[in-house]
Amino acid sequence: MEKTRKPDRRVLRTKNAIKNSFISLLIEKDMVDITIKDIADRADCDRKTVYNYYEGTFSILEEIENDFIQLLEVSSRQLDFKTYINDPITIFEKLTEILNENLDLYTNLMKLNSNSQLVSKMVQSIRLKIKEVLMESPLINKEYDLDLTALYITSGLIGIYQEWFNSDKSIPLSKISKQAGLLVYNGINGLKK
Repeated sequence: MEKTRKPDRRVLRTKNAIKNSFISLLIEKDMVDITIKDIADRADCDRKTVYNYYEGTFSILEEIENDFIQLLEVSSRQLDFKTYINDPITIFEKLTEILNENLDLYTNLMKLNSNSQLVSKMVQSIRLKIKEVLMESPLINKEYDLDLTALYITSGLIGIYQEWFNSDKSIPLSKISKQAGLLVYNGINGLKK
């Protein structure tokens, strides 16, 4: 049996420096204006080092997105969706915690639209989890209804977060999450006081 080798800490440190440099540049300017030289200078390495790990800026972005999706999936596994489906605010609070961990990064990723696949990856990940929970609901008895309901909930949720990220953020993210949870569970009636 072959042992799984732990990643070299130096490699992880270098890749993290590159990703963090890219993130800090992303906060300052548009993605199309970021060069490998900019990233290498900020990471205190040379361009060749960056190219040892990444093909270009889009592959760095893709790894950052995949890291986020992996974090989202690990967090969602810790939540008992079956328990919280009748009180979805807890699910949205957990998503808020994840987003708050690196708000600047996720704000910029959500604003990238055409350059980022984060939104579609989030939709796919969350949709699958919602679909699993809805399969056990006696109210949904057709595969088509299941797909449609999961898509409706997920697209609405992501749309709400994307709108918030593109706003002035005057409403706290926790309040947006609570309202999203109420909307999912109660529809438009959930917003009545």
